[in-house]
Amino acid sequence: MRINRDLYEPYIDASRLYVTYKRYAYSEGKRIKGYLFLVIAGLHNLFYSLKRAKWRGWSMAAFTIKTALSFIRQYAKERAGGTATGMPETV
Repeated sequence: MRINRDLYEPYIDASRLYVTYKRYAYSEGKRIKGYLFLVIAGLHNLFYSLKRAKWRGWSMAAFTIKTALSFIRQYAKERAGGTATGMPETV
């Protein structure tokens, strides 16, 4: 049964992009490989979404990529020592 699974699909795709980017860029220390992966995977996601959902695919792909980039920015902020949780730092 796929009840409500369609609602989670963009988040699942964004998480896959984020985790794979993080592995390449941070775990393996290959930032260029991570960036190239994001570009190629983002294009793949766009074309897949267009094929599957026609014109609605543009917004689906944009949401997925935007979400993945927000996950990446949040992780980078956490690594830099800032707060990325949305909560103010306690002194």
